[in-house]
Amino acid sequence: MVKSTTGIPLDVTYGSQNSITSVTSANLFAEFFRSVFEHAEVPPSQLYVDQFPNYDIRMQQPQFSRVDIFEALRSVDASKGPDPDYIPPSFVKNCAASLATPVMLIFNHSLMDGIFADVWKLASTTPIFKAGNTYNVENYRPISILSCLAKVPRCIQLFG
Repeated sequence: MVKSTTGIPLDVTYGSQNSITSVTSANLFAEFFRSVFEHAEVPPSQLYVDQFPNYDIRMQQPQFSRVDIFEALRSVDASKGPDPDYIPPSFVKNCAASLATPVMLIFNHSLMDGIFADVWKLASTTPIFKAGNTYNVENYRPISILSCLAKVPRCIQLFG
């Protein structure tokens, strides 16, 4: 019975596979989480966006304001640990005044181009124990840790 510093045992099992190192344990968790992930299939009868009629409707391009971004950055939970981008939320919160303008420009550019930065789509996956034998990988569920900057737009209401 070997425990890691995170409280997750290093000597875990998945099916007939066993592990006693952090690398092989991580690989077993990854294999299990990958196996339970399901790709959503779109029914063929469902309409796709390109099948809708084209109406010439002009809408004002939504934009984030510096104040909105500043308030969202100040509301970041500073007690959390670093995200996949290694930027501690405490840094984001404490530097909100300096970060508000560049983050606003990035988000507004993203809205205009319809592209969200790939780096902000990354997540760190952490196993959380559910119940049963702690040494069985199948008794864990994955949670995804996202960048706090990637979550800022959801804190802002664009169409107030």
